Amino acid sequence: LLVACPGRRLLLVGFVAHFVQRCKKHETLVRAAARLKNNDAIAFVIVGGVGPDPSYYNEVRELARRLSVAERIKFVGYQSDVASYLNAMDVVVSCTEGEACGLNLLEAMACGKPVIATNSGGIPEFVQDGRTGMLYPLDDDEALARCIERMACSPEMARSMGALARKRARAMFALQPHADAIASVYERVLGGARASAMAQALRVLLRLPAMLAKA
Repeated sequence: LLVACPGRRLLLVGFVAHFVQRCKKHETLVRAAARLKNNDAIAFVIVGGVGPDPSYYNEVRELARRLSVAERIKFVGYQSDVASYLNAMDVVVSCTEGEACGLNLLEAMACGKPVIATNSGGIPEFVQDGRTGMLYPLDDDEALARCIERMACSPEMARSMGALARKRARAMFALQPHADAIASVYERVLGGARASAMAQALRVLLRLPAMLAKA
Protein backbone atom coordinates (compact mmCIF):
# COMPACT_ATOMS: atom_id res chain seq x y z
CA LEU A 1 0.00 0.00 0.00
CA LEU A 2 2.63 2.53 1.04
CA VAL A 3 4.52 4.32 -1.69
CA ALA A 4 7.33 6.70 -0.81
CA CYS A 5 6.92 10.22 -2.13
CA PRO A 6 10.44 11.65 -1.97
CA GLY A 7 10.74 15.41 -2.00
CA ARG A 8 7.06 15.98 -1.23
CA ARG A 9 6.06 18.47 1.42
CA LEU A 10 3.89 17.45 4.36
CA LEU A 11 0.26 16.79 3.45
CA LEU A 12 -2.16 17.85 6.21
CA VAL A 13 -5.31 15.74 6.13
CA GLY A 14 -8.23 17.25 8.01
CA PHE A 15 -11.43 15.80 9.44
CA VAL A 16 -14.22 18.02 10.82
CA ALA A 17 -16.94 16.36 12.93
CA HIS A 18 -18.00 16.43 16.55
CA PHE A 19 -17.71 13.28 18.65
CA VAL A 20 -21.45 13.07 19.18
CA GLN A 21 -22.76 10.73 16.49
CA ARG A 22 -21.04 7.42 15.75
CA CYS A 23 -22.20 7.67 12.14
CA LYS A 24 -19.40 10.23 11.62
CA LYS A 25 -17.03 7.24 11.87
CA HIS A 26 -13.85 8.93 13.08
CA GLU A 27 -12.44 5.45 13.61
CA THR A 28 -12.27 4.89 9.83
CA LEU A 29 -9.83 7.79 9.53
CA VAL A 30 -7.77 6.44 12.44
CA ARG A 31 -7.48 3.03 10.76
CA ALA A 32 -6.52 4.67 7.47
CA ALA A 33 -3.87 6.69 9.30
CA ALA A 34 -2.50 3.44 10.73
CA ARG A 35 -2.08 2.08 7.20
CA LEU A 36 -0.08 5.20 6.36
CA LYS A 37 1.94 5.47 9.56
CA ASN A 38 5.22 4.76 7.77
CA ASN A 39 4.67 7.67 5.41
CA ASP A 40 6.17 10.69 7.15
CA ALA A 41 4.79 13.03 4.49
CA ILE A 42 1.24 12.77 5.87
CA ALA A 43 -0.19 14.24 9.08
CA PHE A 44 -3.75 14.34 10.41
CA VAL A 45 -5.87 16.80 12.36
CA ILE A 46 -9.37 16.18 13.73
CA VAL A 47 -11.53 19.20 14.56
CA GLY A 48 -14.55 18.43 16.70
CA GLY A 49 -15.91 18.86 20.18
CA VAL A 50 -16.97 16.20 22.65
CA GLY A 51 -20.62 15.86 23.70
CA PRO A 52 -22.02 15.16 27.16
CA ASP A 53 -21.10 11.49 26.76
CA PRO A 54 -17.34 11.25 26.05
CA SER A 55 -17.35 7.48 25.52
CA TYR A 56 -17.11 7.63 21.72
CA TYR A 57 -14.29 10.18 21.87
CA ASN A 58 -12.41 8.02 24.35
CA GLU A 59 -12.83 4.95 22.14
CA VAL A 60 -11.38 6.77 19.13
CA ARG A 61 -8.43 8.07 21.14
CA GLU A 62 -7.78 4.59 22.52
CA LEU A 63 -7.92 3.13 19.00
CA ALA A 64 -5.32 5.66 17.85
CA ARG A 65 -3.11 4.65 20.77
CA ARG A 66 -3.48 0.91 20.05
CA LEU A 67 -2.66 1.41 16.38
CA SER A 68 0.38 3.54 17.25
CA VAL A 69 -0.83 6.68 15.47
CA ALA A 70 -1.70 8.82 18.48
CA GLU A 71 1.30 11.04 17.76
CA ARG A 72 0.37 11.41 14.09
CA ILE A 73 -3.20 12.58 14.70
CA LYS A 74 -3.80 15.94 16.34
CA PHE A 75 -7.12 16.17 18.20
CA VAL A 76 -7.80 19.91 18.55
CA GLY A 77 -11.33 19.75 19.98
CA TYR A 78 -14.07 22.28 19.35
CA GLN A 79 -13.03 25.33 17.34
CA SER A 80 -15.22 28.36 16.76
CA ASP A 81 -13.21 29.42 13.70
CA VAL A 82 -13.37 26.26 11.61
CA ALA A 83 -12.56 28.18 8.43
CA SER A 84 -9.05 28.91 9.68
CA TYR A 85 -8.43 25.19 10.13
CA LEU A 86 -9.94 24.35 6.75
CA ASN A 87 -7.65 26.86 5.09
CA ALA A 88 -4.64 25.23 6.75
CA MET A 89 -5.62 21.74 5.55
CA ASP A 90 -4.51 20.30 2.22
CA VAL A 91 -7.24 17.66 1.98
CA VAL A 92 -10.51 17.27 3.89
CA VAL A 93 -11.88 13.80 4.63
CA SER A 94 -15.35 12.63 5.56
CA CYS A 95 -16.15 9.08 6.71
CA THR A 96 -19.82 9.71 7.40
CA GLU A 97 -22.54 7.17 6.75
CA GLY A 98 -25.65 8.23 4.82
CA GLU A 99 -25.24 12.00 5.06
CA ALA A 100 -27.66 13.95 2.87
CA CYS A 101 -25.45 17.01 2.54
CA GLY A 102 -22.19 17.39 4.48
CA LEU A 103 -21.85 21.04 5.48
CA ASN A 104 -18.21 20.52 6.41
CA LEU A 105 -17.48 19.22 2.91
CA LEU A 106 -19.26 22.16 1.28
CA GLU A 107 -17.26 24.56 3.43
CA ALA A 108 -14.05 22.76 2.51
CA MET A 109 -14.89 22.94 -1.19
CA ALA A 110 -15.67 26.64 -0.86
CA CYS A 111 -12.19 27.05 0.67
CA GLY A 112 -10.66 25.40 -2.39
CA LYS A 113 -9.85 22.07 -0.76
CA PRO A 114 -10.14 18.68 -2.46
CA VAL A 115 -12.33 16.30 -0.48
CA ILE A 116 -12.26 12.56 0.07
CA ALA A 117 -15.63 11.23 1.12
CA THR A 118 -17.78 8.13 1.28
CA ASN A 119 -19.79 7.13 -1.74
CA SER A 120 -23.01 7.18 0.27
CA GLY A 121 -26.02 9.35 0.98
CA GLY A 122 -26.21 12.60 -0.97
CA ILE A 123 -22.44 13.16 -1.07
CA PRO A 124 -21.93 11.92 -4.67
CA GLU A 125 -24.38 14.61 -5.81
CA PHE A 126 -21.85 17.37 -5.13
CA VAL A 127 -18.47 15.61 -4.84
CA GLN A 128 -17.37 14.60 -8.33
CA ASP A 129 -15.13 11.57 -8.08
CA GLY A 130 -11.80 12.23 -9.77
CA ARG A 131 -12.66 15.87 -10.43
CA THR A 132 -13.40 17.80 -7.22
CA GLY A 133 -12.23 15.01 -4.94
CA MET A 134 -12.40 11.27 -4.46
CA LEU A 135 -15.11 8.88 -3.31
CA TYR A 136 -14.51 5.57 -1.56
CA PRO A 137 -16.76 2.80 -0.16
CA LEU A 138 -18.17 3.30 3.33
CA ASP A 139 -16.02 1.79 6.12
CA ASP A 140 -13.22 0.86 3.69
CA ASP A 141 -10.19 2.29 5.50
CA GLU A 142 -7.81 0.70 2.99
CA ALA A 143 -9.49 2.50 0.10
CA LEU A 144 -9.42 5.73 2.11
CA ALA A 145 -5.70 5.29 2.76
CA ARG A 146 -5.09 4.82 -0.96
CA CYS A 147 -6.97 8.02 -1.77
CA ILE A 148 -4.97 9.97 0.81
CA GLU A 149 -1.74 8.53 -0.51
CA ARG A 150 -2.62 9.55 -4.07
CA MET A 151 -3.17 13.10 -2.87
CA ALA A 152 0.17 13.07 -1.06
CA CYS A 153 2.04 11.81 -4.11
CA SER A 154 0.25 14.12 -6.56
CA PRO A 155 0.13 17.63 -5.07
CA GLU A 156 -0.62 19.18 -8.45
CA MET A 157 -3.65 16.90 -8.81
CA ALA A 158 -4.80 17.86 -5.31
CA ARG A 159 -4.48 21.57 -6.09
CA SER A 160 -6.36 21.14 -9.36
CA MET A 161 -9.16 19.27 -7.62
CA GLY A 162 -9.31 21.98 -4.96
CA ALA A 163 -9.68 24.71 -7.57
CA LEU A 164 -12.48 22.80 -9.28
CA ALA A 165 -14.12 22.14 -5.91
CA ARG A 166 -14.23 25.88 -5.19
CA LYS A 167 -15.82 26.58 -8.58
CA ARG A 168 -18.39 23.82 -8.08
CA ALA A 169 -19.29 25.02 -4.58
CA ARG A 170 -19.82 28.56 -5.84
CA ALA A 171 -21.80 27.42 -8.86
CA MET A 172 -24.04 25.01 -6.96
CA PHE A 173 -24.58 26.86 -3.72
CA ALA A 174 -24.35 30.54 -4.60
CA LEU A 175 -27.44 32.54 -3.65
CA GLN A 176 -28.37 33.60 -7.18
CA PRO A 177 -29.10 30.09 -8.57
CA HIS A 178 -31.27 29.32 -5.54
CA ALA A 179 -33.13 32.61 -5.91
CA ASP A 180 -33.77 31.89 -9.58
CA ALA A 181 -34.91 28.32 -8.86
CA ILE A 182 -37.39 29.40 -6.19
CA ALA A 183 -38.69 32.23 -8.36
CA SER A 184 -39.17 29.83 -11.26
CA VAL A 185 -41.38 27.63 -9.07
CA TYR A 186 -43.62 30.64 -8.34
CA GLU A 187 -43.87 31.40 -12.06
CA ARG A 188 -44.73 27.80 -12.99
CA VAL A 189 -47.27 27.25 -10.23
CA LEU A 190 -49.05 30.61 -10.22
CA GLY A 191 -48.59 31.79 -13.80
CA GLY A 192 -49.52 35.17 -15.22
CA ALA A 193 -48.09 38.64 -14.90
CA ARG A 194 -48.68 38.78 -11.14
CA ALA A 195 -46.63 35.62 -10.61
CA SER A 196 -43.82 37.07 -12.74
CA ALA A 197 -43.83 40.24 -10.65
CA MET A 198 -43.77 38.25 -7.41
CA ALA A 199 -40.93 36.10 -8.72
CA GLN A 200 -38.89 39.14 -9.68
CA ALA A 201 -39.47 40.68 -6.25
CA LEU A 202 -38.38 37.42 -4.63
CA ARG A 203 -35.18 37.42 -6.68
CA VAL A 204 -34.38 40.92 -5.48
CA LEU A 205 -35.15 40.11 -1.84
CA LEU A 206 -32.98 36.97 -1.86
CA ARG A 207 -30.11 38.89 -3.43
CA LEU A 208 -30.41 41.79 -1.01
CA PRO A 209 -28.02 40.50 1.72
CA ALA A 210 -25.27 39.93 -0.84
CA MET A 211 -25.93 43.34 -2.43
CA LEU A 212 -25.74 45.07 0.95
CA ALA A 213 -22.54 43.22 1.83
CA LYS A 214 -20.91 44.60 -1.32
CA ALA A 215 -22.15 48.15 -0.74
